[in-house]
Amino acid sequence: MLHRLGLITLLFALFCALPALAQDETTAEAPDEVAIWTTENLPEGVDREAAANSLRDAGENWTQLAASLEACAGNEADLADMLWLLANAPHLDRLELQSAMLADNLELARQWCGESGYEQGSEFFRRYILNYRIDDEPVTDWRRELMTRYQPEVVIDRATETIGKDLASELVSRVADGFTIVERGYFGNLADPVAIDNARAGTERELALLCAAVLRSQGYATRFTRENMTGKSWVEVYGGDRMEYDPDAWLPLYPQAPQENGRGSYALELCGGSIAVVTAGDAFGREQVTARYTNVGMVRPKFSRDGHFLPEFEHWTVTAWHEGDYVPLDDLGYPTADADYPLTNGSNVGDGAVPAYVLGAPADYRLQAGVRYPGGTVQVLTRDFTIKPGDDLPLDLDIVTPLDLPDEALRERQIAAEIPDDFSWLMEGTQLFFIHDDSEPSIRTAVLVQQFDRRDDISFHSEQWTDRPEGWQKPEDYQPELLRDVLRVNDNDGKPVLILIVNGELKLYLRGYNLNVADWIHRQLGEAQEGTAAAVE
Repeated sequence: MLHRLGLITLLFALFCALPALAQDETTAEAPDEVAIWTTENLPEGVDREAAANSLRDAGENWTQLAASLEACAGNEADLADMLWLLANAPHLDRLELQSAMLADNLELARQWCGESGYEQGSEFFRRYILNYRIDDEPVTDWRRELMTRYQPEVVIDRATETIGKDLASELVSRVADGFTIVERGYFGNLADPVAIDNARAGTERELALLCAAVLRSQGYATRFTRENMTGKSWVEVYGGDRMEYDPDAWLPLYPQAPQENGRGSYALELCGGSIAVVTAGDAFGREQVTARYTNVGMVRPKFSRDGHFLPEFEHWTVTAWHEGDYVPLDDLGYPTADADYPLTNGSNVGDGAVPAYVLGAPADYRLQAGVRYPGGTVQVLTRDFTIKPGDDLPLDLDIVTPLDLPDEALRERQIAAEIPDDFSWLMEGTQLFFIHDDSEPSIRTAVLVQQFDRRDDISFHSEQWTDRPEGWQKPEDYQPELLRDVLRVNDNDGKPVLILIVNGELKLYLRGYNLNVADWIHRQLGEAQEGTAAAVE
């Protein structure tokens, strides 16, 4: 009987385990539908892995993207162009793109190749004709509708330079005629080009967006252009040789003042006499083209903290005073190139150099930087500067941590809430830990705190970090758990760490170098601040 019960129990346990085993097996061996599809449907010469990554990024919408590629089967040029679109499209676009819209977009863009002067597959064609995106508008199928609405009555050879420029200017005038400018007082999404045209009303930005879409639908290489400080927008249309790219052949067209079309100097007047940063759309991004519309100078912000150079510091902005407020010039983050095509990979900077940023000149600007400390304390630093045409202005800003930070800002992290009995001595007297390596910035920090190693009233512990998680060089009475689990310094990322505990109370927990550490230790000990200079001596 016992034997039978044991057998039944065993069988029941195995039966209950089968679903879990099957689930684990299914999870582990679930087929990659995207990989299978790309292998079965894309030719060998195509980068299947890149294509698969684009499809996976679309989530459940990947089948729509796959259908757009499948529609290009047998046409190598179309497939290459479609792959370019999907590879460069933003993530949010991939979630919404529909195969019918993509196929129609490609078909209509392709008709401007050949006799019209564009070369299918060229970078120029893809960026400024094939691309469905103008600015930050929703993803919609606008090309066919606008092409039909604004198609000229007479067939004209638009590849002819003079006729092409005139027709583009006429199109902008036609779009702007009767359009009502609405100044919105709220932050919100842009409307799509067709919706804007249906309403015949919108912001200046939306009018420029509509003009750019109309021009592109009629076969013009077009870019949406904006000025960062004033928010003014216009469009650029390419008027040069479509086979031999000329970066100086972009012509400005102004929906607000069509009579000024083609005159680059009017942009300065449009922006009220001052231009800070101008960007133009390029493929799915933007690039700076300020020098095309005004004189410029360069500024090179260089940041240091307590005397230590911070090449990766990102918490800063340049602002410009406009209509009673400082406007952040966020567009300085876009790439800049002297010839603007192809793009550089960032600002005007060589390896190891301090980046240079191009600003309209002459003008006054303000550099702002900020540091956030534990407890919500924020330190903001500003520096006003004037830039003149042709300047290459170094701009050094040293972020000196204030001595009067509140106590909570001196505790970047907490130690363990419960201290094991083996480490109960931590709660007795004054314990000061200096955890470090043998390089900078630990060396400079050591100079500042070495005075406390000589004091009889302080238990000074100097520990060297060499490797995770058991790599502490320590006396025999130390254990890895003390630093890793109790003091929680296992993830210091090579920064020096200072921990001060007085009679069981955490007084200071600092990570990284700071010129004020000696003064803060004195302050947390209730002593008169002796000053950094004395600490160094």
